[in-house]
Amino acid sequence: MTEVAEKLPFHTMAPEQVLEALGTGPAGLDRAAAQALLWRCGPNELAAGKKISVWSILLRQFANLLIVILLAATVISLFLGESLDAYVILAIVLACVGLGFFQEYRAEQAAAALQKLAAPVATVVRDGKEQAIPAREVVPGDVLVLHTGDRVAADGRLLEAINLKADEALLTGESTASGKNLAPVADPGLAVADRKCMVFGGTVITYGRGRAGGVYRLWQKSIAGGRPQPRRGRPEVHGVRGHGDHLRPGPGRGHRHRHGHGVRQDRPDVGGRGRG
Repeated sequence: MTEVAEKLPFHTMAPEQVLEALGTGPAGLDRAAAQALLWRCGPNELAAGKKISVWSILLRQFANLLIVILLAATVISLFLGESLDAYVILAIVLACVGLGFFQEYRAEQAAAALQKLAAPVATVVRDGKEQAIPAREVVPGDVLVLHTGDRVAADGRLLEAINLKADEALLTGESTASGKNLAPVADPGLAVADRKCMVFGGTVITYGRGRAGGVYRLWQKSIAGGRPQPRRGRPEVHGVRGHGDHLRPGPGRGHRHRHGHGVRQDRPDVGGRGRG
């Protein structure tokens, strides 16, 4: 995804404006446009970092100048016969090493868990037809089809929401599912929990169905997937470069679909069915 699109406050925009900004429509991208965007923006996934062993994490704690100085002070204290001082300094060293090891080990486990949050498969609308594709092939401008039980593949602005609810606990900490609607909000800096017209990568649809038109932020830079991690720093992003006009398929790569019934509004789900 490009930097320009990531900065647009899509939760303050009407669905039609979002589709216009991303160069797509209710009928989705065509095959050529999707392939071009996949090549340009890279796969919708986190870069797999090199696995670090427990022993490597432990030994790395001693590659700290302060720890080296304290260890040297411990040896000197023992040499001078100051055993109590030596034991106190050693205890401080062990406490620092233990705390550092615990923090880095937790960060390593969190990074591994984050990889598992990515959706394996996504249903999108392309060439006016619903089709299931590997989630790593979702591109900016895709229209996601959402049903109960689906894990959202990327951040997107809702085009259709029929009794739609999503579990966003990993982002907001709320134990109850968040109800969704299409109404834009006025505040660009509104908290994630209050952006009811949006869905976010890694969250789970718990009820209803809907469509998120205009995926605008892929998983590797989504609110969940792009959070900085204490050890690794920000995840590497594949192939993200260029300017805002890269969101629009160029000549011969695709076109906007403006035919059809357009953006659908909220309406009751007759009979309480969760899926269409």
